[in-house]
Amino acid sequence: MNNLKNANDSLGNLMEQHRLKKEKLLLQMQKEIQQLELALNRAKLNNLSKRLLRQLNISFSTAQLVAPYILTAGIIAGAFSFLGNTPFYPKDKRKVYSSVMTEFDNLGNIRHEQQYGYFDYSLDTVRSYSKWELQANGSYARTIKTYKITTQTYEDLLVLFAQDDVSLEEIFGESETSIKETKPYLNETEMEEGAILQANLYRINEEDYIFRNETIGENILASLGYIVVTFCAERIPAYFRRKSFPFNYEGRIRAIKVTYPLTDLESLQMKLAIKKENYKRLTR
Repeated sequence: MNNLKNANDSLGNLMEQHRLKKEKLLLQMQKEIQQLELALNRAKLNNLSKRLLRQLNISFSTAQLVAPYILTAGIIAGAFSFLGNTPFYPKDKRKVYSSVMTEFDNLGNIRHEQQYGYFDYSLDTVRSYSKWELQANGSYARTIKTYKITTQTYEDLLVLFAQDDVSLEEIFGESETSIKETKPYLNETEMEEGAILQANLYRINEEDYIFRNETIGENILASLGYIVVTFCAERIPAYFRRKSFPFNYEGRIRAIKVTYPLTDLESLQMKLAIKKENYKRLTR
């Protein structure tokens, strides 16, 4: 009877020891779980802070990388806008100046043409029409020579046209064109005509202008011009950066990532999951 009692007491002691050991293990595991959860939360906050610092430093380095090119593009865009050609903005107002063509000859005839915008042909010229000559086949022909005006003014040409015998080659040089005009017959006026000198002068009146909307085609051309000019101009900061102010962007990014390393959250989460699973298994 005593032996049975002793055996029961020993078994009870063993079970109590096992229970106490299990409770101690569970308390230890709870503590480890809490520590892992705390470490995981701290790691998340730490990574969030480091990611922010990383991004700020990367953004600053990126700004340093592109700043010369953005500045160059901005200066060129400002110049285009100052000239009335804002790139990629199809609503510019264009100032169109008045153009005046004055045509006069040595017979006293004079006429003016005025329009806003340039004439298709706006080169100052003097034309020399020779007298009509009867040809062997019964038709009439004359020669029309065109001379380019260089420095002569309207008043100079009036004086020139008033002279009887003028050598245009001595004044204007060789003619730009020489055309032979023929007619099968002449009217009475043409029969009586002698040689004719005629001038065409083109002038821009900057005090007389209007505004008009820019066309889609003009805006496309302006935008393409901006792209080409900017592309060429960007070579200047690229050259100085390469020669005088080297900038290793990739190296900067690697150094930033080394300076602000991120904690491996996945391994912490895996450890925490294993601890929790073991704890659950022991508490069943």
